[in-house]
Amino acid sequence: MLKGLIEWFDKQLLAKGTAATVRSVFAIMGFSVAMAAIPGIPAVKAGVLALVVVLALIFSLVLLRDRLALKQEVQTYQHLLSRYCKFIAEHPKVAYRVAGWEELAVVAENGDTDGEVAIELVTVKKAIYFLQFKFKAGWQQPAKYWKKTKIDVHLLQDNGARVPDSEVTTTWELDGRLDVIYHLHRPVPSGTKLKLRISWHWPGKSLPLMMRKTDSFFFTFTKAAPVDYASYVVVLPRGLDAHFSPIGFEMSDPQFSLSTRVDKGCHEFVFEGVDIPLNRRVGMMLQVKESRH
Repeated sequence: MLKGLIEWFDKQLLAKGTAATVRSVFAIMGFSVAMAAIPGIPAVKAGVLALVVVLALIFSLVLLRDRLALKQEVQTYQHLLSRYCKFIAEHPKVAYRVAGWEELAVVAENGDTDGEVAIELVTVKKAIYFLQFKFKAGWQQPAKYWKKTKIDVHLLQDNGARVPDSEVTTTWELDGRLDVIYHLHRPVPSGTKLKLRISWHWPGKSLPLMMRKTDSFFFTFTKAAPVDYASYVVVLPRGLDAHFSPIGFEMSDPQFSLSTRVDKGCHEFVFEGVDIPLNRRVGMMLQVKESRH
C-alpha cells in the first residue's frame, strides 16, 4: 500500500506539479480528519488517523525530494556557467561562420510578433560547446512583456528532421535584449555544419509600428565571422502598407537590397545582404501608412 501511495504521488508531481499535489494531499488529509471525528468504532478511527500520519510522512518525503531535485538543477546550471565562462576566457576567437540567416517576422494588429529564424552555421573553432544569440525589439520595451514571450530553439538534421531537444537557457538583459544559449549535446569540432531554427511569439515586439510610429528591423552580428547571406522579411497585417527606408546602407549598394511585395493580400518588406561584416547594423525602417478612406 505504501509503495502504491508513493507511485501515486510521483504521477501527480509529473502530471500536475508540486502545487497541485500539495492541494490534493491537504484535501485527503482534511477528509480523513473529518472522518476520524465522527463517532464510531475505535478501530476505524485509529485506522483513519494512521492514514493521516502516513500521508503526512509521504508528503514530507515528496517535498524533500522535490527540494533536492531543484538543488541538483541549480548545481547543473552553475556547472554549465562555470564551464562556459572558462571556455570563453580561454577562447576569445570567433566561434563560427554564418553561412545563412533567414529571419521572418509576422506582425499582428496589436503589435504581437510571431518570428522565426533559420540559421546555417559552420564552426571554425577546435571545439564548440554552445551557440549564443541575442534578439531585441526595435524599441525600449517594458519588462512586463518579457514574461509572456515564448521561444523555441532546436537543431535540424541534414534531412530537415528535428534533433532531440537539448538544454536552452534564456535571460533578459536590462536593455531589453533576449539572450538565448543553446547547449550542444556534445562539443562540436571545427568545420561542422549546423542548422538551427529559432521561433517565438513575442508580445508587443512591433507595437510602435502598429501605432504608426517608425520601427526598426535590423541585424548586428558581433560574434561570428562575416555573414555570407542574411535576409529579413516583415509581414504586415492584411490591408496595411508602410513607408520603408534602409538602415546602414545606400539603396544603390549592390551588397544589399530592400524591396516590397504583396502575398495573399499582405504587404511584405524584404531586406537581403551578402558578405555582411561584423559590428555593422543593417536592415530597414518601417512606418505604417495612414489609411485612406
